[in-house]
Amino acid sequence: MKAVSPIVSTHEYGPVILPPALDTPSIRERLQIAGLRTGHRVFEVRDRRLFARGVVGVIDIGQVIVEILPKTRASASNAERVEFLSNLVTFAGGTDSLKVTKATISASGGSLLEVVFAWAVHSIGSNLKDGMPRRYREIIDISTAVRGRVELRQLVRQRPGRAFELTVRHAPLVERNKINSVLKWLLGEIVRRTRSVQTRLIGLQIADLLSDIEDISPSLSDVERLNLTSTERHWAPVIDLAKTFLVQRKPDPSRGGSLDAVAVLFTLHDLFETAIRRIFIEGLPAHSLSLKRSSENLLHSTTSGSGTFRMRPDFCIGQSGRVSPNIVGDAKWKLVFADQFNLREADVYQLVTYMAAFGADAGFVVSPLSEDDEQIIRCAKFEVSGLGRALNVFGVRLGALISGNNVQSFRRALCQDVIGDAKSLK
Repeated sequence: MKAVSPIVSTHEYGPVILPPALDTPSIRERLQIAGLRTGHRVFEVRDRRLFARGVVGVIDIGQVIVEILPKTRASASNAERVEFLSNLVTFAGGTDSLKVTKATISASGGSLLEVVFAWAVHSIGSNLKDGMPRRYREIIDISTAVRGRVELRQLVRQRPGRAFELTVRHAPLVERNKINSVLKWLLGEIVRRTRSVQTRLIGLQIADLLSDIEDISPSLSDVERLNLTSTERHWAPVIDLAKTFLVQRKPDPSRGGSLDAVAVLFTLHDLFETAIRRIFIEGLPAHSLSLKRSSENLLHSTTSGSGTFRMRPDFCIGQSGRVSPNIVGDAKWKLVFADQFNLREADVYQLVTYMAAFGADAGFVVSPLSEDDEQIIRCAKFEVSGLGRALNVFGVRLGALISGNNVQSFRRALCQDVIGDAKSLK
């Protein structure tokens, strides 16, 4: 029986305390390489000790599983942190990227990777209730009736006695296609990797539905060439997960082989920004406002007329029909409302530049609060010298905004507070 890999839990910017037998340069190197293959620098080494950086998620290299969890509150258990991250990814995920459905997290140490695996098998099973993806596939067949295009070359070479047989080429809708083959392969990978009996059982049951589908070991280019149609778009998240697995199977030249590893990682700043964006998308229309896209440059050449330094505020809020935003804002994943007010000069200079360039009436910074905080929303109000415009700094208890009771009222309150000091909107 295969030995169960130990799960090592840490938090963003925290130490990775590996079991003594596994705390070796080779294991530390494999963990770093597995993280880099996702496009993130996940770890750094200090004095031969491994530390996490500002990325959260899970890395499984076979011998050990490392979970990097968000810091929510001082007394939070690992299970609570996993649940918080699961809820945040669910809320921020939308329909076009990886989502994690709500799952029961065992207090005895359920892995975040198991949450992803459980999501994948349930998502595939749910989608298959509407039928397998079907695609047109060109085939050559022997037929006694004309259907499709007759292969004339075969007809003239036909032996006597076969006058009623035609070789035809046609393209019926079939279930034996690359999408289903990739899904079958993904289920096999999950069944092989999971330590959950329930996930393995469900995965095997779903794989049985795909028993007639061709077995393949897809390459990354195979998956990238799938080009899902509008009727297949609901399969995109699980296809993206398959792509994630394949990206991480690149050969390791230092070992003359491949690393059997998988990592599912998220940057908390991006998740936080996406969650706040979703709150604004849902709440701003009630105030006849919406999020706008910024396509303006900060500097414009007086000779050539070209522009440079594209302005990229996280949020541009404006009225329909108005080109420039009324309000601009930035998201910062750090505890601004800590023991000291922790906002850097560079953060303020950038936002004030955006306010002046856009002619915005107000600006804001939004940051997370500790989940121990008694308040749901905190606000520090300022006025920008020389502009006479409001710049407000908000702290939000994210857990209360994405799950639990009264989430809608909390989200409405945040939208109202953000637009409250814009003079043109009064």
